[in-house]
Amino acid sequence: MVKVGTLVVGNEILGGKTVDTNTQKMIKLLFSRGLKVSRWCVVPDDVEEISAEVERFARDGYDLLIVSGGMGPTHDDITVEAMARGVGKEMVRSLECYGVMEGKYRERYGKGPMRKESLASMEKMCKLPDGFSLIPNGAGMAEGLYGPLSERGIVVMLPGVPREYEAIMNHPQFLELLPDGEDLVSVDIHFKGRESQLSILLENIQKEYPGLEIGSYPQGKMDVIVRITGDVDEVEKARTEVQEGLNELLA
Repeated sequence: MVKVGTLVVGNEILGGKTVDTNTQKMIKLLFSRGLKVSRWCVVPDDVEEISAEVERFARDGYDLLIVSGGMGPTHDDITVEAMARGVGKEMVRSLECYGVMEGKYRERYGKGPMRKESLASMEKMCKLPDGFSLIPNGAGMAEGLYGPLSERGIVVMLPGVPREYEAIMNHPQFLELLPDGEDLVSVDIHFKGRESQLSILLENIQKEYPGLEIGSYPQGKMDVIVRITGDVDEVEKARTEVQEGLNELLA
């Protein structure tokens, strides 16, 4: 199975000031392509913390790592620098990236003299890990980036601003980077009873289908959802067995 991870950077996420809706959208997109996220990490705006997690994903053999946040022009936007350290690359100035950003600036502000702070921002944001390439961002200045995570894996970097994240996430170039997935499905079965009634039944079925994710989730008093996720054929077989077992419990 393809190993996919996400790494979210931002003190505002860890501090509870901002809710990470980006990764939730990404998980749904990936699942629709037959890919499941195995690890979802959040780290602060700290070069050492970020690079250490990147190294960990590489060491653990991940095929795809999606990183978001900290790609802007301010002092605390350090994700790109940390990424270079994590994958063992030097930071280089990308003329292509600078040209794309300058084009966006001219489109917005015209051909007059460029403001000093804008120049400084573009100079910072056009420095990339050596060997990384661009993914167009039609909703903002910071381009998406992708490059090697390891010998077997790739890493994709997206800005944390939701409209920009989504614009890159839905870009054909991003979608082409996704590895081939499996025929995945997730089904819910409602049970009008107590979760404790399900423990033996679900444990036995999980042993029978170790490749599936089988879980129970209370929704309220005497209301439980049993969720089965995995390969289409195996899910259908397990669902039949769960439903038969639930019918016996209710009887």
